[in-house]
Amino acid sequence: MLMDFGNASLLEATLQFTQTTTGIYISPEWTAPEILKGTSSYTMSGDIYSLGMTMLEAFTSQAPFPGRNNNALIIHIVVKKNIPDRPQSVIPSDSVDGDKLWAILTRCWSYEPEARPTAETVWNEMEEITAKNLKAINGEEL
Repeated sequence: MLMDFGNASLLEATLQFTQTTTGIYISPEWTAPEILKGTSSYTMSGDIYSLGMTMLEAFTSQAPFPGRNNNALIIHIVVKKNIPDRPQSVIPSDSVDGDKLWAILTRCWSYEPEARPTAETVWNEMEEITAKNLKAINGEEL
């Protein structure tokens, strides 16, 4: 299960949660389109979408869709059905495993929830990818 600790704070070694708004707050960068549209509640396939975004963040060290405000981002995801741009510096097209990794991520971000892989499938496919094989074939260090 993926969690959003956006309102969490650590006080004297005790994790406490503070409510900063009276409405529901979501992080659109990691939220599946069907949830942003309001046509679905939280599901396993929605978690897979979030997992893909979290994996991208782990590879790039930045949140998905940098530089976009929440309203523009929701339109970008829900209306235009866009996914993040491929970060060639860390997931190069000219590497042995770059296309494999990008294929996993883009399947996680499928607009249709039923087209997303299971967590087990993501795990099994990720096990085959190595850091060495993510380096560009032309020998450039990433």
